[in-house]
Amino acid sequence: MNDINELVGWIPLIASLFAVIYAVRGGKRTDRQDAAKDAGQLARIETTLEGVRNGVDDIRIEMRSQQKQINGLDTRVTRIEARLEIDEMKGE
Repeated sequence: MNDINELVGWIPLIASLFAVIYAVRGGKRTDRQDAAKDAGQLARIETTLEGVRNGVDDIRIEMRSQQKQINGLDTRVTRIEARLEIDEMKGE
């Protein structure tokens, strides 16, 4: 009978030990899942950032093109204004 009482005393300790081992294993599994999830989110963010970077580069190229066109039009307007002033001086 004494052996049974001693065994009953060890059961909660053994159960607690198994619970701790199970919790640690579950925590490691959760950590791995979280790491995989974080890696996926980071990849999506990097992809989105690359798309934004490409969009900004496209906008810069377009702005340079527009600035060249504006400069060309500015030169033409200046020439036309100068010609009109010359014509007014001549009395035409």
